[in-house]
Amino acid sequence: MYRETALKHFKERFELAEAEYNRLLTVTTNKDEHITLFNRYVRNMGFEPFTHNRVDWKNKFTADSWLSEYPNIDIKNGMNATGQRWNKEDYRNQKLLVDWRETDTEIEGWGSTQEIIKTIQ
Repeated sequence: MYRETALKHFKERFELAEAEYNRLLTVTTNKDEHITLFNRYVRNMGFEPFTHNRVDWKNKFTADSWLSEYPNIDIKNGMNATGQRWNKEDYRNQKLLVDWRETDTEIEGWGSTQEIIKTIQ
């Protein structure tokens, strides 16, 4: 279900971006200006699907908050693409860090940290 929803959204996103790219080719003569305007268009669409209304999407979807029964874990290895945030203070939105805990023994709902590490190695 969610896969089909995501595919529908990203297909529409691609079609809109492609149409805008082609439209800009007809109204700009400078390649740098064309790329700059296209990049601005894509940034305006946003990176997270369904999170804003800046685009009049043909297929409109809604999103809602959800809380898992067990905690989310963030495994850091020093080469993460999302950057290095090792301390609670490194995060801008402190409201998202409710019940922050650090452990090297056991994680509720996940089990032994040593077993988790063995699984991902």
